Amino acid sequence: MDKWFLVYDDPFADKNFSKAKEKLPTLKKIVSGKGIHDSHKHCAEQSLTNRFIVLDADCELLENFSYTTFLNELTDESKVFVFRAVNPINDLVYGHGGIKVFDRRLFKNNNAVDMTTAFDIVPVNYVTNIHRFNSTPFHTWRTAFRECTKLSSGTVKLRNTKDDEYRLTVWCEKFNNVENAEYAKLGAIAGREYGFKNKDLQQINNFSWLKEKFEETKNVLET
Repeated sequence: MDKWFLVYDDPFADKNFSKAKEKLPTLKKIVSGKGIHDSHKHCAEQSLTNRFIVLDADCELLENFSYTTFLNELTDESKVFVFRAVNPINDLVYGHGGIKVFDRRLFKNNNAVDMTTAFDIVPVNYVTNIHRFNSTPFHTWRTAFRECTKLSSGTVKLRNTKDDEYRLTVWCEKFNNVENAEYAKLGAIAGREYGFKNKDLQQINNFSWLKEKFEETKNVLET
């Protein structure tokens, strides 16, 4: 099974890749300048195996990482399987930022805006990594904004409304004393407001638009 380490612009990509490579020797780095969904599609196009694994560049594997015992169970080609990750900002543990197992046939003739609205996602009850998205103010804000937009919009396929509401509350109200936590708060609240008003997720995969939005809202912390 092909294994991809997907890099867009994470400043600690090389460090995380080196650590992941120790656990997954056949892991290959793939650099994409596209949005998140299109980047996953790019991995599918490059894969020589039908099923493939994606680790995002802000994925820091746990020391006890192992996944092979689960793979024989993750065979439904119509599903996306997502392992659990730890959020360092608020201690949430769920699929956000976790390792994903795709089937490349899912992407054939698929022009979806976002993975969460396009595919049936099945959670795998095993924690694989820490989601180190709080590397810079912008990366932190962007991640919180995107996730809270999806949680508040109600557009996630096969969503659990109760879980989404709980996670949205935690994103917007709990913040550990860690780097860039204040930007997580700013992004989460802005994302919640945006998702309540907008059910079209097109813009949250437009990284240029997100950068502009960040520049607008970060002024709250600077004034």
